[in-house]
Amino acid sequence: RTPVDQGGATRTQRGRDNALSPGSVFEKGGQGHADPGGNVCVADEVPAPCAEVSTLMIRNIPQFVSEEEMVHRLRRHFHPACFDYVYVPPETRDRTHNVGLAVVNFTTAQLAREATALLHGTSWVYEYRRLKVKPAYVQGYEANLLGYYSRVSRIIDGGTRPHPWRVPWVFSGGIRIDLVDAIERVRARTEGLNDGSA
Repeated sequence: RTPVDQGGATRTQRGRDNALSPGSVFEKGGQGHADPGGNVCVADEVPAPCAEVSTLMIRNIPQFVSEEEMVHRLRRHFHPACFDYVYVPPETRDRTHNVGLAVVNFTTAQLAREATALLHGTSWVYEYRRLKVKPAYVQGYEANLLGYYSRVSRIIDGGTRPHPWRVPWVFSGGIRIDLVDAIERVRARTEGLNDGSA
């Protein structure tokens, strides 16, 4: 049986909805075209994220896909420095499977728009469900890192590292960096800003 919380939602559904925006911020795209480099083909009727959106939720990915496989797929179309956060949330009871979505932060809103045009409506594998690309509820590299930290703070603050299976992959300049170190740097910067504004 799929675990159900007190509100009646399954844990899997809660995981999927965690990155959803509370309201549509999409509009229909225009005619299809290719960019000058030939890397991005914009299909008709592609949802277009708002200008400020850099973090996307990619739904309907196969449940066997990991962060590593997601990164490999992205690098087929984008330079490694184009994105800095990739998370494929795991099932609560079976961490070898994901909940059917990935959260990816791109370094600019323009790249997020290109990724939406490229991926939305395509299939991960032959005859698999069509991918649906939407703005994630949490926007930005730092906000996503802090959001993840809020869920595992007791582990990190206790001096233990999160289990390496199914954790966010974070990057700087296209190079993968340590998750805990990245969180600590973001926390220090955020706390410093807060202290300066006090």
